Amino acid sequence: MRNLEQKVIKFIDQNLLIEPSNKLLIAFSGGPDSTFLIYFFEKYKRRFKIDLYAAYIDHQLREDSKNELTFCKEFCEQLKIPFYSRSVNVKKCAKECKISIEEAARNLRYQKLEELSKKLSCNKIVLGHTKNDNTETILLNLIKGTGLSGIAGIPIKRKNIIRPILALSKYEILGYLKFNKINYCFDDSNLSDEFERNFLRNKIIPQLKNKINPSLDDSLLKSSIVIQKENELIKCIIDDLYAVFIKKEKNKFSVDLSIKKIFDDIYISEIFKKLLKSELKLDVSTNIISSLIELTKKQRGKKIKLCSDYVAIKENDWIIVKKETENIICKSIKIKIGEKIYFNQGVIEISRVLNKEKFNRKKNIEFISGDFLRGDFLLRAWRSGDKFTPLGMKGEKKIADFLAEQKTPNEIKKNQFVLINNGKIVWVVNYRINEKYKILNSTKRIIKLCVKMKQI
Repeated sequence: MRNLEQKVIKFIDQNLLIEPSNKLLIAFSGGPDSTFLIYFFEKYKRRFKIDLYAAYIDHQLREDSKNELTFCKEFCEQLKIPFYSRSVNVKKCAKECKISIEEAARNLRYQKLEELSKKLSCNKIVLGHTKNDNTETILLNLIKGTGLSGIAGIPIKRKNIIRPILALSKYEILGYLKFNKINYCFDDSNLSDEFERNFLRNKIIPQLKNKINPSLDDSLLKSSIVIQKENELIKCIIDDLYAVFIKKEKNKFSVDLSIKKIFDDIYISEIFKKLLKSELKLDVSTNIISSLIELTKKQRGKKIKLCSDYVAIKENDWIIVKKETENIICKSIKIKIGEKIYFNQGVIEISRVLNKEKFNRKKNIEFISGDFLRGDFLLRAWRSGDKFTPLGMKGEKKIADFLAEQKTPNEIKKNQFVLINNGKIVWVVNYRINEKYKILNSTKRIIKLCVKMKQI
């Protein structure tokens, strides 16, 4: 038993899991793994120079949870460890988020532990995952096709979460508790093959150990540690590429497809994964990544739905990931010279320029000759068949053809506005004015046009 304790101490020191003066919040379910953690750290808290706290998360899934809560509370009282409990509604979360009971329980458990950790100013959250848990995780992820990050298994540490007994097997822990006559709770739901993990644990893994490799847990743990280190190297490379090839705006991300000229699809896949996980907080499947890679090869205007809120659109040499919005429906806005009008989609202002000052042109601002203007202006969305003579040209051009030549993204093209006077298009907003209204030396009246549209 002393050797087992030293094995854990060595694992903690080698992986730099704990520092002196750390406050540890231990996730305590009353099961053998977390009971071992509580007992072990209480025994060695002076050696590590740490303070301990324990937390029980009630998933409200089993009747035994009340008994487990009582056990955990009394166990911590005996060891004089501050104890806290929280309840979560797993079934409600699973139904609303359309995820499995297992996933909902995990998400809510981590959320409550993180909240309590911040409240108690704890440096680390301690979880009782073992070698067996790591084996189950790797096999589940391999079967589901989650890629390299999935088969890397359970990380030894991630941000403020540490797993000090990942080097121990369930068999070792049960033997330790029995030798030291330490009681723990038994979760009989672990016997049910209804859950995926239990089915692997109870049916598949014993067969793999019996028929192929008795040391399966040790082999997979070694492999997962190697893969995790390789993943760190890959992460550094992807972070660098992400900074170069991803342009971030409000609720919009643009992936520069010039990356395809330099790097293989595997790199692009990892960039998409980082975007979906870190920016959009989405679960990433192999299918959605494959669809994004296929989208990079499609023609302009094609799109795929990523979730209820976001879509990915192919636009020339970019993939645009943005919130899905309905097309702006703009009623015709009438405005007189000298007026400034606010409306649902933005603001329009038309004013006189008193002298031929140096014009400060911007994308949303234009200066035109007012000598040929008649009556009020009209701002509206462009229509099929609309024509104008772009500045610098002689003949008329359809708005549709003009926007195509400008390589206007389809999502912007659908919501393009034009400013009209006396039935003629004066300005294709944010692009070009009509040749007829350009300022000449002979111009007597200069008009400033300014339209600011809300970003869609």
